[in-house]
Amino acid sequence: MAGEHILIVDDDPDTLTLLALTLRRAGFRVSRAQSGQEAVALVKSQTFDLVLLDLMMPGMSGLDALRAIRVARDRMPRVLVLTAKSAFADQVTARQLGAVGYLLKPVTRDELLRRIRAALDNPPPEKRIP
Repeated sequence: MAGEHILIVDDDPDTLTLLALTLRRAGFRVSRAQSGQEAVALVKSQTFDLVLLDLMMPGMSGLDALRAIRVARDRMPRVLVLTAKSAFADQVTARQLGAVGYLLKPVTRDELLRRIRAALDNPPPEKRIP
């Protein structure tokens, strides 16, 4: 399944560039955001098949961005968390908020693409707002 639109959210410009290059080479359309606020604005204005979301960002954290993404549109995009932070509580919270997966940095290209394809093969999460 190539051609899907993926939003990469990370405050590190080098990580954004590397991930964008990797995903474009795999056939995906890619947009980038360097903050949670920018990501939420993009999700409100565009449709994404998947959001690849870092948790540790200045200003709005990834979890706060995920909360805002949940209410930004009628259909929530799939969200795959990619972070260096391995706290179990964050993993649980991300899942409760609708994330479809949690990957720890560094991740290999093959594992990243495998997890993205697996996420895209499943239906998007239902919008559940407690």
